[in-house]
Amino acid sequence: MQLRRYLGSILAVSALPLLLACGSTVEPGGPGGPGGSGGSGGAGGSGGAGGSGVPVTLTCFDDSVQFPTASKGCVTDQDCGQILHVIDCCGSLAAIGLAAKDLPAVSMAEQECGMHALCDCIAQPTRAEDGNTTEDTSSIQVACVSGVCSTRLP
Repeated sequence: MQLRRYLGSILAVSALPLLLACGSTVEPGGPGGPGGSGGSGGAGGSGGAGGSGVPVTLTCFDDSVQFPTASKGCVTDQDCGQILHVIDCCGSLAAIGLAAKDLPAVSMAEQECGMHALCDCIAQPTRAEDGNTTEDTSSIQVACVSGVCSTRLP
C-alpha cells in the first residue's frame, strides 16, 4: 500500500531530507550548494533552468539504482520542480527541490529505487528541506531561494 501511494505521487511532488535513513544520501556538489543543517540552500547557484549550477547527486537507500546528477540551480520559482525521494526501505520520503529540466531523468531513477522499498515497516511522514514533515505531500511547496531550488511547508 505504501509503495502504491509512493508511485502515485512521485510525479506530483518531491524534496530533500534533513536526516536520511538507511544510507540514502543527497550530496551537493561544488560551491553554492545547499548547506546548513536546515538544508535550505546556500548562497550562489546560478544558471537557471538551462544551466548546470548547484549540482546534487541522489543515492538510493540500498545503492541499487544509479541516479543522474541533477541541478538545484534556479533564477525564478518557475525554474524549480520537486521530486519525492525514497530514503529508506519502509518507503519514507523526502521532498527535494530540483531544476525542472532534470525532473524527468531523476523521476525514472526514483521510480526504480522505490520498487526496492519493501520492508515490513511504517513509512515516516514526508520531510521537506525546511525540516518540517507532513502526511499531505500536496502541501509541500518549492521555490527558488538565493539561486537554489528548495522545498518547504507553509
